[in-house]
Amino acid sequence: NPAIQIEGHKTEYYWYKAPEILKLGEHEAAHFTKETDIFLLGVVLFEAYNKRHPFEGGSSVKTIVNIVNNPPEPFNCKIEKEKAEIMHRMMNKEPMDRPTII
Repeated sequence: NPAIQIEGHKTEYYWYKAPEILKLGEHEAAHFTKETDIFLLGVVLFEAYNKRHPFEGGSSVKTIVNIVNNPPEPFNCKIEKEKAEIMHRMMNKEPMDRPTII
């Protein structure tokens, strides 16, 4: 069962793109910002703690739709409330609402 291809990439490649990149298209290089990196880091940290993708949808396409339209899944592991809140904020749909130190 081959993975669906979008622009020559397996759809799993898009599981780590911020929603604004998925909406605008990655060829808009000016839209890659520290906020898109923060989103990616939030996804990777969530996966490290939970052993699953935070927007898992049962299929590659549904996962991508969830990244764009839905909040991340709740944590299914024991984690301090503050850490969970920060990671969820990192995956906020609005780039300016993601945490930053700058």
